[in-house]
Amino acid sequence: IFLLRLQVLELPKTYLNNQFISKIEEAETGEQQFMKHEHLRLYKYETVVRRQIGTNNLFLMSTGALAASTSSTTATTSRMLLTERVVFWINRTSLMMLIL
Repeated sequence: IFLLRLQVLELPKTYLNNQFISKIEEAETGEQQFMKHEHLRLYKYETVVRRQIGTNNLFLMSTGALAASTSSTTATTSRMLLTERVVFWINRTSLMMLIL
């Protein structure tokens, strides 16, 4: 009888633990989906940045040095191009590199 009562007492606890674990798993799945979405968004954005850099005749060296040869056909509107560590502010005449 004592063992039977112990098992009955353990049931809700196990059930609650399982519920808690499933909530954690849901949260992890949600976070993974968010991170996946973020990586995809960053990848798309970086692709746009690379295209823009190509369009504006800008070359990003592997050492991190920037050599810019902007042409007069560069669009007049300023653009904010964001990568993970570097923000490029590109307009018709100037190029600034800001390390975050």
